[in-house]
Amino acid sequence: MSDSSAHLPWGAAARPWVVPFVVWLAGLLLQQTSSDAAIWAYPLRTIVVGALLIAWRRAYADLRPSRHWSGVAVGVAVFMIWIGLDPVDQGSRAILRSLGLASETGEAAWTPQALRDRSEVGFWVWAVFRLFGSAVVVAVIEELFWRGFLMRWILDSDFRKVPLGAFTWRSFLITAVLFGFEHDRVVAGIAAGIAYGALLCWKRNLFLCVLAHGLTNFLLGLWVLARGDWQFW
Repeated sequence: MSDSSAHLPWGAAARPWVVPFVVWLAGLLLQQTSSDAAIWAYPLRTIVVGALLIAWRRAYADLRPSRHWSGVAVGVAVFMIWIGLDPVDQGSRAILRSLGLASETGEAAWTPQALRDRSEVGFWVWAVFRLFGSAVVVAVIEELFWRGFLMRWILDSDFRKVPLGAFTWRSFLITAVLFGFEHDRVVAGIAAGIAYGALLCWKRNLFLCVLAHGLTNFLLGLWVLARGDWQFW
Protein backbone atom coordinates (compact mmCIF):
# COMPACT_ATOMS: atom_id res chain seq x y z
CA MET A 1 0.00 0.00 0.00
CA SER A 2 1.50 3.37 -1.03
CA ASP A 3 2.17 6.14 1.44
CA SER A 4 -0.21 8.98 0.55
CA SER A 5 2.10 11.50 2.25
CA ALA A 6 5.22 10.44 0.34
CA HIS A 7 5.17 13.50 -1.93
CA LEU A 8 4.19 16.02 0.74
CA PRO A 9 6.74 18.35 2.39
CA TRP A 10 6.72 16.12 5.47
CA GLY A 11 6.87 12.87 3.46
CA ALA A 12 9.80 10.48 3.71
CA ALA A 13 11.45 11.65 0.47
CA ALA A 14 11.28 15.31 1.45
CA ARG A 15 12.40 15.03 5.08
CA PRO A 16 16.17 15.32 4.48
CA TRP A 17 15.51 18.49 2.49
CA VAL A 18 12.88 20.05 4.75
CA VAL A 19 13.45 18.94 8.35
CA PRO A 20 16.89 20.57 8.86
CA PHE A 21 15.44 23.88 7.68
CA VAL A 22 12.40 23.59 9.97
CA VAL A 23 14.58 22.67 12.96
CA TRP A 24 16.78 25.68 12.23
CA LEU A 25 13.74 28.00 12.22
CA ALA A 26 12.55 26.44 15.48
CA GLY A 27 15.95 27.21 16.96
CA LEU A 28 15.55 30.82 15.83
CA LEU A 29 12.34 31.11 17.84
CA LEU A 30 14.16 29.67 20.84
CA GLN A 31 17.01 32.11 20.33
CA GLN A 32 14.61 35.05 20.52
CA THR A 33 13.13 34.12 23.90
CA SER A 34 15.77 35.94 25.98
CA SER A 35 19.18 37.57 25.82
CA ASP A 36 20.73 34.48 27.42
CA ALA A 37 19.08 32.25 24.82
CA ALA A 38 20.51 34.50 22.12
CA ILE A 39 23.96 33.40 23.31
CA TRP A 40 23.63 29.63 23.56
CA ALA A 41 20.84 28.84 21.09
CA TYR A 42 22.86 29.61 17.96
CA PRO A 43 25.70 27.19 18.80
CA LEU A 44 23.12 24.59 19.83
CA ARG A 45 21.14 24.73 16.62
CA THR A 46 24.35 24.77 14.57
CA ILE A 47 25.37 21.48 16.21
CA VAL A 48 21.91 19.87 16.02
CA VAL A 49 21.23 20.80 12.40
CA GLY A 50 24.78 19.95 11.39
CA ALA A 51 24.23 16.48 12.86
CA LEU A 52 21.02 16.09 10.84
CA LEU A 53 22.85 16.97 7.64
CA ILE A 54 25.53 14.40 8.40
CA ALA A 55 22.93 11.75 9.23
CA TRP A 56 21.10 12.37 5.94
CA ARG A 57 24.21 12.94 3.82
CA ARG A 58 23.42 10.04 1.47
CA ALA A 59 20.20 11.78 0.45
CA TYR A 60 22.11 14.73 -1.00
CA ALA A 61 23.47 13.15 -4.16
CA ASP A 62 22.41 16.33 -6.00
CA LEU A 63 25.21 18.24 -4.24
CA ARG A 64 27.82 17.49 -6.89
CA PRO A 65 31.03 19.46 -6.24
CA SER A 66 31.99 22.03 -8.84
CA ARG A 67 34.71 24.68 -8.95
CA HIS A 68 33.12 26.83 -11.63
CA TRP A 69 33.85 30.54 -11.16
CA SER A 70 30.15 31.45 -11.19
CA GLY A 71 29.62 30.31 -7.59
CA VAL A 72 32.28 32.70 -6.31
CA ALA A 73 31.14 35.54 -8.56
CA VAL A 74 27.50 35.28 -7.45
CA GLY A 75 28.50 34.95 -3.80
CA VAL A 76 30.55 38.16 -3.91
CA ALA A 77 27.88 40.00 -5.91
CA VAL A 78 25.12 39.09 -3.44
CA PHE A 79 27.30 40.22 -0.53
CA MET A 80 27.71 43.61 -2.19
CA ILE A 81 23.99 43.79 -2.94
CA TRP A 82 23.13 42.89 0.67
CA ILE A 83 25.28 45.70 2.03
CA GLY A 84 24.24 48.16 -0.66
CA LEU A 85 20.51 47.62 -0.21
CA ASP A 86 20.59 48.14 3.56
CA PRO A 87 19.27 51.74 3.32
CA VAL A 88 16.38 50.49 1.18
CA ASP A 89 15.54 47.77 3.69
CA GLN A 90 15.80 50.23 6.57
CA GLY A 91 13.32 52.47 4.76
CA SER A 92 10.94 49.62 4.00
CA ARG A 93 10.88 48.62 7.68
CA ALA A 94 10.15 52.23 8.65
CA ILE A 95 7.21 52.27 6.23
CA LEU A 96 5.87 49.01 7.67
CA ARG A 97 6.14 50.42 11.20
CA SER A 98 4.28 53.58 10.15
CA LEU A 99 1.49 51.41 8.75
CA GLY A 100 1.33 49.41 11.96
CA LEU A 101 2.60 46.28 10.21
CA ALA A 102 5.78 46.09 12.28
CA SER A 103 6.52 46.94 15.90
CA GLU A 104 8.64 49.93 16.86
CA THR A 105 10.50 47.60 19.23
CA GLY A 106 10.57 44.66 16.86
CA GLU A 107 14.35 44.62 16.48
CA ALA A 108 16.41 42.78 19.06
CA ALA A 109 17.87 44.90 21.84
CA TRP A 110 20.65 42.38 22.44
CA THR A 111 23.74 42.57 20.27
CA PRO A 112 26.93 40.50 20.27
CA GLN A 113 28.69 43.54 21.70
CA ALA A 114 26.77 42.97 24.94
CA LEU A 115 28.32 39.51 25.17
CA ARG A 116 31.74 40.91 24.30
CA ASP A 117 31.47 43.39 27.14
CA ARG A 118 30.86 40.49 29.52
CA SER A 119 33.42 38.02 28.17
CA GLU A 120 35.90 38.38 25.32
CA VAL A 121 36.47 34.60 25.20
CA GLY A 122 32.76 33.89 25.30
CA PHE A 123 32.21 36.35 22.48
CA TRP A 124 34.77 34.71 20.20
CA VAL A 125 33.44 31.22 20.88
CA TRP A 126 29.98 32.48 19.93
CA ALA A 127 31.36 34.36 16.90
CA VAL A 128 33.09 31.24 15.54
CA PHE A 129 29.84 29.29 15.80
CA ARG A 130 27.98 32.20 14.22
CA LEU A 131 30.40 32.47 11.31
CA PHE A 132 30.58 28.70 10.72
CA GLY A 133 26.83 28.29 11.16
CA SER A 134 25.93 30.98 8.64
CA ALA A 135 28.63 30.18 6.08
CA VAL A 136 28.27 26.39 6.13
CA VAL A 137 25.16 25.07 7.89
CA VAL A 138 22.77 27.84 6.83
CA ALA A 139 24.06 27.86 3.27
CA VAL A 140 23.48 24.12 2.95
CA ILE A 141 20.05 23.88 4.59
CA GLU A 142 18.62 26.94 2.84
CA GLU A 143 19.80 25.84 -0.60
CA LEU A 144 18.56 22.30 0.00
CA PHE A 145 15.15 23.62 1.01
CA TRP A 146 14.60 26.63 -1.29
CA ARG A 147 16.36 25.72 -4.51
CA GLY A 148 16.75 21.95 -4.10
CA PHE A 149 13.28 21.16 -2.76
CA LEU A 150 10.70 23.96 -3.00
CA MET A 151 11.59 25.25 -6.45
CA ARG A 152 11.04 21.71 -7.78
CA TRP A 153 8.13 20.76 -5.50
CA ILE A 154 6.09 23.70 -6.85
CA LEU A 155 6.36 22.05 -10.27
CA ASP A 156 5.68 18.47 -9.14
CA SER A 157 4.86 17.09 -5.69
CA ASP A 158 7.31 14.28 -6.49
CA PHE A 159 10.09 16.83 -6.65
CA ARG A 160 12.74 14.23 -7.41
CA LYS A 161 11.29 13.88 -10.92
CA VAL A 162 12.05 17.54 -11.65
CA PRO A 163 15.61 18.27 -12.84
CA LEU A 164 17.58 20.78 -10.81
CA GLY A 165 17.32 24.19 -12.42
CA ALA A 166 14.07 23.46 -14.26
CA PHE A 167 12.65 26.93 -14.92
CA THR A 168 9.18 28.39 -14.81
CA TRP A 169 8.45 31.97 -13.82
CA ARG A 170 6.00 30.73 -11.18
CA SER A 171 8.42 28.47 -9.31
CA PHE A 172 11.32 30.89 -9.76
CA LEU A 173 9.52 33.98 -8.44
CA ILE A 174 7.59 32.25 -5.64
CA THR A 175 10.81 30.76 -4.31
CA ALA A 176 12.73 34.05 -4.56
CA VAL A 177 9.99 36.08 -2.84
CA LEU A 178 9.47 33.58 -0.02
CA PHE A 179 13.23 33.38 0.45
CA GLY A 180 13.27 37.16 0.82
CA PHE A 181 10.51 37.18 3.42
CA GLU A 182 12.40 34.57 5.45
CA HIS A 183 14.97 37.30 6.14
CA ASP A 184 14.59 40.54 8.07
CA ARG A 185 16.02 42.38 5.02
CA VAL A 186 13.28 41.48 2.60
CA VAL A 187 14.42 43.51 -0.43
CA ALA A 188 17.99 42.22 -0.23
CA GLY A 189 16.64 38.74 0.48
CA ILE A 190 14.51 38.72 -2.66
CA ALA A 191 17.47 39.99 -4.71
CA ALA A 192 19.61 37.20 -3.25
CA GLY A 193 16.89 34.64 -4.00
CA ILE A 194 16.79 35.80 -7.61
CA ALA A 195 20.59 35.59 -7.90
CA TYR A 196 20.89 32.11 -6.38
CA GLY A 197 17.90 30.87 -8.37
CA ALA A 198 19.33 32.25 -11.61
CA LEU A 199 22.62 30.53 -10.85
CA LEU A 200 20.82 27.21 -10.43
CA CYS A 201 18.84 27.63 -13.65
CA TRP A 202 22.03 28.57 -15.50
CA LYS A 203 24.46 25.93 -14.23
CA ARG A 204 21.97 23.32 -12.92
CA ASN A 205 24.30 22.60 -10.04
CA LEU A 206 23.04 22.97 -6.48
CA PHE A 207 26.55 22.85 -5.02
CA LEU A 208 27.36 26.13 -6.77
CA CYS A 209 24.36 27.72 -5.05
CA VAL A 210 25.62 26.45 -1.69
CA LEU A 211 29.08 27.81 -2.51
CA ALA A 212 27.69 31.22 -3.51
CA HIS A 213 25.40 31.40 -0.47
CA GLY A 214 28.14 30.30 1.90
CA LEU A 215 30.59 32.84 0.48
CA THR A 216 28.01 35.62 0.80
CA ASN A 217 27.41 34.74 4.45
CA PHE A 218 31.13 34.36 5.17
CA LEU A 219 31.97 37.78 3.71
CA LEU A 220 29.04 39.29 5.56
CA GLY A 221 30.32 37.76 8.80
CA LEU A 222 33.79 39.20 8.24
CA TRP A 223 32.21 42.58 7.52
CA VAL A 224 30.23 42.43 10.76
CA LEU A 225 33.22 41.42 12.86
CA ALA A 226 35.49 44.03 11.30
CA ARG A 227 33.03 46.92 11.52
CA GLY A 228 30.74 45.98 14.40
CA ASP A 229 27.67 46.28 12.14
CA TRP A 230 25.66 43.91 14.31
CA GLN A 231 22.41 44.68 12.49
CA PHE A 232 23.49 42.28 9.75
CA TRP A 233 23.68 39.46 12.31
